[in-house]
Amino acid sequence: MSFSRTGDTGSAGSSTPSDATFRIQDNSDATKQIAFEASGISTGTTRTVTMPDSDVTLAAGTQLANVLEDTSPQLGGNLDVNGNNVGGVTPTEMGYVSGITSALQTQLDAKQATITGSATTIDTESLTASRAVISNGSQKIAVSTTTDTELGYVNGVTSAIQTQLDAKQATITGSASTIDTESLTASRALISNGSQKVAVATTTDTELGYVNGVTSSIQTQIDAKIADVVSDGSPQLGGDLDLNGNIISGVPAYAVSVGNTANVNSSQGDNAITTFFYEIATCANAGDAVTLPTAAAGKVVVVANNGAEDADVFPASGDNIDAAGVNAAYSLESGTNVMFIAQDATDWDTISGGGGSGSITTNGLYEHAHTISANYVITTNNNALTAGPITIDTGVSVTVPSGSTWVIA
Repeated sequence: MSFSRTGDTGSAGSSTPSDATFRIQDNSDATKQIAFEASGISTGTTRTVTMPDSDVTLAAGTQLANVLEDTSPQLGGNLDVNGNNVGGVTPTEMGYVSGITSALQTQLDAKQATITGSATTIDTESLTASRAVISNGSQKIAVSTTTDTELGYVNGVTSAIQTQLDAKQATITGSASTIDTESLTASRALISNGSQKVAVATTTDTELGYVNGVTSSIQTQIDAKIADVVSDGSPQLGGDLDLNGNIISGVPAYAVSVGNTANVNSSQGDNAITTFFYEIATCANAGDAVTLPTAAAGKVVVVANNGAEDADVFPASGDNIDAAGVNAAYSLESGTNVMFIAQDATDWDTISGGGGSGSITTNGLYEHAHTISANYVITTNNNALTAGPITIDTGVSVTVPSGSTWVIA
């Protein structure tokens, strides 16, 4: 290596050459030179570079001054060791102190050197998964045969399980022994049977529901009702009895309706009769109509035509009067009356009363039934004529008052 000096930077033989002219050249290639730059040193200050007793290789950007002389050097930024060790410590080992928040030795001293208690069985070992954990006979932590699922079954238990089990009956021996595993027939009332066991009755739950609301013995109440009807010699109704078109056996229903007007134009169903006696007060046209109720054996209806014209009396739909034909009307002459007697559920017979022309009809003939099946009283001072032979049903009577005559021809 050689030194070179360029320019006049001081007196000849000066030991302080200018850093602008002082160079160190490579001994084999003069174009390779080292230059010193002192402009960064404070004015009036001399900085000394002291070499260690070893070879030194300077890397780009390396500053040695503060590192060697400063007893408490500080880095101006992160130190990149470039994969090298620092004081024998590798970069990986240096990384282990990352995240330490207090003195490492203090923390180490506070730790137990060796685990010696019950946890020695799990300081390095792993327990069997999903098992209940116990302390074994050696006072160490261990797993039991009980799984975590089985352990979960005791959740919600509020007292000793064995005590609760001991308090339960081991086997059902009483009346419930017939239903401890068996199922009852659905929708039945329950009873205790002859063996004192729970059993089903033949009574359904629907039938059992019929006694809901009963306030005293049903039989006693039933017996009291029958007594009132059969035994009472003078029973009384609490209100009007609606026969609904029917009759009470042996008792005529003498409901009366008067002042009625026959319906204009003959039509079955017009002016339905609902009473025992029905008066047609107005019949403006021949054939104006009224209609009998539905026939029922023993039912009796008397119709009087006090209107100016002959009226048509229709049976209810499907019924027959004097066998004249189903739904055929009976012509009731003006000024006459007739008794209609139902012999069954569809057929009516007639018995004519007095008034008007008596036995004269528009056809020149008079017809009547050959059986009298209902009690009849001839109107006082009227005479009655019957074409014989005639039969009077058992228990039926015809009353001829004083001043009247009944002739059977």
